[in-house]
Amino acid sequence: MISVKQAQALRLQCTKTLGMSEAQYKAVLARYGVASARKLAVGQYDELMGRLKTESGGRMWMPRPDKQLGLIFSLWGRLHAEGKVVCKDHSACFAWMRKYLQQPDGTLLFTPDQKSRCIERLKKWLSRE
Repeated sequence: MISVKQAQALRLQCTKTLGMSEAQYKAVLARYGVASARKLAVGQYDELMGRLKTESGGRMWMPRPDKQLGLIFSLWGRLHAEGKVVCKDHSACFAWMRKYLQQPDGTLLFTPDQKSRCIERLKKWLSRE
């Protein structure tokens, strides 16, 4: 059986990259004798993903970049360049975000409003002498 992430990647390749409907996606799975992608054997998954990649002209589904997070990381990098933060890593930035937003450890998903608050806070931090 394949992992949850592999099953998600398969669904996204079918629906987002190739534009399949839910019925078409289920029909693809039925050709392999399964109703759920999680029931696919690893060999079946590899074969199917290879076929889907060929059908899509080599394109693979990738998540859209998060522009707000990109800006946060950019501002964090500028703070590091100015010596205002010690560590430039994304993990340090996420740790600061969790602390600033009072989120539990391990949180990596933030709402657009929370990210906006972090952006404004980082901009103010940059403008300080």
